[in-house]
Amino acid sequence: MTAYGIIGTGHLGSMLAEEFIRRGAINREELWVSNRSQEKAQKLARKLGVRAADNLKVAERSDVLFLCVRPVDLKGVIAETSELLTPEKLIVSVAVDFSLRQLENLCRARAARAIPSVASGKGLGVTLLVLGSDASEDDRSLLFRLFGSIGWPVEVAEEQ
Repeated sequence: MTAYGIIGTGHLGSMLAEEFIRRGAINREELWVSNRSQEKAQKLARKLGVRAADNLKVAERSDVLFLCVRPVDLKGVIAETSELLTPEKLIVSVAVDFSLRQLENLCRARAARAIPSVASGKGLGVTLLVLGSDASEDDRSLLFRLFGSIGWPVEVAEEQ
């Protein structure tokens, strides 16, 4: 069983958690969530029937970790969890203003970027996917399956 984590349960992180669970892309028992405000993470966890914890525990427990924090906070979250971000893990950043190269330089995990559209919350959005240099074909298939559950994933080059 693959374990998933979402660090950052603001608008985008919450939408991904809700839609992945609602559409059956991720089972409730597979998902961990964390937020700067633990109260907010706990509230989402109760609503969805998933588990909430701090960033370290979510990073430790997750095979696939979605980083849904503001670009200004991303370096700090990665620094906090970097020892746990091993090559066995896939991290997926949704930060538009933080390049895949920057992400890959900060940790050892396989990396990808996902830029979902607002319409993804209705299952009608396009998600742009950029895969890192160490991402595998299995990573690509997984991301296409997950984001395909909430719309249409399209793989693009980083420059796009």
